[in-house]
Amino acid sequence: MPVMAESMDLYRKNGLNVELVNVAWEDVIPSLASRGRTIDVGIGSINLLLPRADNINVQGGGDVVFFYPLYVFKGAALVVPKDSKVRPLSDFLAKYPNDRTRAITEAVRQIAGMTVGVPQGTPYEQMLMYVFKTAGQDYRNAVKLRYVNLQDALPAFLAGQLEVCGAGVTQRTEAERHGGRVFMQMEDINFAEIVGLVTTRHYATTHKAELDKLKRIWFESVDYLMQDVDHRSAPVLGYLARTASTKYSLDEYKQALGFQVFPRSEQQDYELLLDPNGRFYWRRTWDIVNDYLISTGAINKPIPYEYSMSQ
Repeated sequence: MPVMAESMDLYRKNGLNVELVNVAWEDVIPSLASRGRTIDVGIGSINLLLPRADNINVQGGGDVVFFYPLYVFKGAALVVPKDSKVRPLSDFLAKYPNDRTRAITEAVRQIAGMTVGVPQGTPYEQMLMYVFKTAGQDYRNAVKLRYVNLQDALPAFLAGQLEVCGAGVTQRTEAERHGGRVFMQMEDINFAEIVGLVTTRHYATTHKAELDKLKRIWFESVDYLMQDVDHRSAPVLGYLARTASTKYSLDEYKQALGFQVFPRSEQQDYELLLDPNGRFYWRRTWDIVNDYLISTGAINKPIPYEYSMSQ
């Protein structure tokens, strides 16, 4: 979406000097913690910040904050190869519609003992923990866990070195091209990643006007694209062809958009993400991730809401 805004010349028109920098998803928060030497503002998530907040903010004296929620990513998945006999979790949920615990238990029994690659402290690991916890097991003992970044996991998966692999939108698209199948996705367990602007508290307090403009530009570009994806997505497709781990066709890009929920105005954003009654109220995800971190011993007490400026 920032590329869409750039193609519409919205940054210049709003008096902003913006340089778009490609940063690996797992490195967004550490890049902010480098005190502006890499980026001033990033697109990141609650799910990404909290596992790093203790080291960066509490122990490291940083001030990285989740500034404002912009959209919901619900397409994170665990995938298996085309020749795998593992059936998707959705099959078991359909088989046992009134017994979710049994459905999850039978599904995860299939991948016990397998080599599973996920990025550490991300929704992919959080999903893995949740389903095995539901089944009464510790995922760290139930599978052969390998911590690997998404961009590195995909080649290992395609080479047969991983039997189950975490996959974002681009990795999922590429895996499916090679016959890979989704074993489990966020929606199966009513989980989501809340994505938005992340920055430092210092930058947020000294650049309020610029951040307000970034928010308005975001919603303007989203609304413009969504009005006619078929004819307005060329700048994004070109960018992805240059930088992503897979080159999207228009149909694949439209399918990828379906893994996300994009409010098209600040009002829609409020109703979805900021209203306590909203479908994806941000504090719900914050609490779920805190539970994960405490359950795994990563932190001793919850990361406070004060590390968000979405109050």
